[in-house]
Parts: sequence; C-alpha cells; structure tokens
Amino acid sequence: MFTGMKISDLEAIGKSLPSKETLKKIVKRYIRVALKQISGVKKSSKTLKAEGISERCTVLKVKVDSDTLIDIFEAWAKEIEKDKELKSVIEKVLKGLESTEIGAGIEDADADEILEELSDKLTEVAEDIEKYPDYFISDEIEMAVYVDAKGKVRGRECKLGYEEIQIYTPHKGNKIGVEINLDDFTITGKGKDNGGKITGEFSINVNENECVVINLTNFNTNTVLAGRLKGKAEFSIGEDLVKVLQRNGMGSESVNVARMLDGYNLVFDFDTAPKSGTVKMELKNRKNSVVSMKTTFSRGNSGEIDMPSGSKVIDIDLDDPMEGLSEWFDSFDTEKLVDKVEKLDLDSTVETIIVSLLENPGQILSVLPYLFGGGRVY
Repeated sequence: MFTGMKISDLEAIGKSLPSKETLKKIVKRYIRVALKQISGVKKSSKTLKAEGISERCTVLKVKVDSDTLIDIFEAWAKEIEKDKELKSVIEKVLKGLESTEIGAGIEDADADEILEELSDKLTEVAEDIEKYPDYFISDEIEMAVYVDAKGKVRGRECKLGYEEIQIYTPHKGNKIGVEINLDDFTITGKGKDNGGKITGEFSINVNENECVVINLTNFNTNTVLAGRLKGKAEFSIGEDLVKVLQRNGMGSESVNVARMLDGYNLVFDFDTAPKSGTVKMELKNRKNSVVSMKTTFSRGNSGEIDMPSGSKVIDIDLDDPMEGLSEWFDSFDTEKLVDKVEKLDLDSTVETIIVSLLENPGQILSVLPYLFGGGRVY
C-alpha cells in the first residue's frame, strides 16, 4: 500500500530539478542536433486559409524516413557523451535524491555512467531501426511548416501514412482564423489576436458536428506553455452533441446529461502568476448566474506541517478503496450541507444534482484514490 511521500522529500527533489530556462536550453540543443540530420527541405509559397482568414506564407516541407531516424539517434548518442550541461543536471538531481527515502542506495550512482548508458541505449535504437525499419516507421513522415513574412509559424502539417494532423492559424492584421484537423476531430473558429491575447468563438467538432463551443476573452496564449492561465474561457454545449452521443452508442444517461446542460455555460476567469493567482468559476443559465466560486492561491515556504489536533488518519488501499473511504463517509454531516444548499435559491436542476451528490458522496469520493494513486485522506 502506498502511503505517500514526505513533504521534505518532495522539497529536496524539487530543489534539485533544473530550471525551466536550463531545460529549455537543453531541449533546443537536441532539436537542433536532430534538424541537422534532415536534408532535402523544399521551399515554396502558398496562401494559408482558415475560417475566412487568409495569409500568404512560405512553406517548408521535408520527408523523414528510417535512414533519417538512424542519423538522428546516432547524433544524439554522440552529443550526450560530451554534454557537460546535462551531466551537471544529473549530478544535481542525484545529490538531491541522496537525502530522500526513495534515493536509498543512489549514492553509488555516477553521472558519467548514466550518460554513457543513455548513449548506448540511443545507439541500440539506431541499430534496431536499421534491422527492422518497417517496425519503427512503415511510411515516410511528411512535415510542413507555414511561416509568415515576419518569421512567425502560422501552420503545421504532419502526415504518416493515412494519419494526418493539420494546424492552421492564419492572421490578417489582428484577425485570426483557426482550423485544427485530426481525423474526424476538428477545432475551428475565428477572432482577434492582440499580442497573443485571443478573443473569439471556437468550436470542437466530431465529423463536422458541433459538440462544444468555447468563447475566449483576452485569453493569453503566451503564458499557457509556462503553466500560467490568464483570461476568460466560456464553455457551452454544441448544437450537435446529443446527436453525436446517440450515434456513437452512448448510454441514455450521457444523452440526458447533455440535454440537461443545454443552455448552461461554464465560465472560467483565470489570473495566475508563478506564485499566486485567482480562478473564478461560474455556472450560468443563459445569462443568469446559477452558482459561482472564487479560488485564490499562493505558493511559499510552508515550514513543518503538523497534523490537525484530534484528526484521524485513514489509509486508502488502491486495491480496495471503499474500505477506507467508508470510514471517511461516516464523518460527513450531509444533512447540514443539504440544508444550506436548499437555502441558496439555486436553479432547480443544479440544486437536484448537488443534493444528490451530497446525499450519495460515494459517487464522487470513490474515485479519489484513483486520482491520487492511493494515499491518505484526512
């Protein structure tokens, strides 16, 4: 049974990990090494179109076959052998692990040996590709990148056999069109792009059937990759969702839930920074607010964490989670919670759902150990 990891262990591991800048630098270096092995790049000019927005772009196309993959893995193997920066990162991580319980016996590990082993593994992969090329890549990989006059990437394509991914985001002034295709799954829409802050309406579709509609307001795409969300995102049921669920043989419960949620919008307003932030969530029926919740958080040194006085530790066994959760259920005073919910003057449908969940907490709580991979609940 997994009973969790000490906070001090997590802190030690966290401090030993490389910074985002260092990690980004290393990843970029190995991408450059791979790109040097790719030859035969074809250059052309084409107008990229999406949702009525078009932009003239330079198109760079390349094909990658088994021989190219062999060259890439062999080049990576050579680069790793002499990579002093990666060696420094590994040494720091090993030192951080030495002080933790999970790092028992790791003091014998050596960064040079780890790099050598990684290099050998990459060489083995190159040899395996050479022996069994069809196993690793049965068809050529065709890739294309669309670049605008300022050098910004506006589109990407990747094709392997019959599988193809297309991502198009042409711009005209501050207007942007979006089309993302992956087999029968697409995302389409248009709006305005003000320095990476997107405002517009977009839809998630299956076989050209609208399933979910997303309205963005000043949603900052520049901070998403850094793990920080800023801006507003509003989700609503698409007009074809019920039809798609029925066509794909989904149960009557899923169809009924979709019908029930029709007309409701779920709105998230994000304002997050590296060490603090605010997230507002609101459920609306048409334009009327049904229920809202605001969450604020901050990150800092917590110091030593003590168990609350009079608390009881309940072990949750992943193999039999309900045994431990049943003890937790017994401590719930659901009657008081239900009384408070009934006094909130909520929409009748939402009130029914919340009361049902409160009176039968097992519907939600039974999945907790699977979400956390086992552990303790307080």
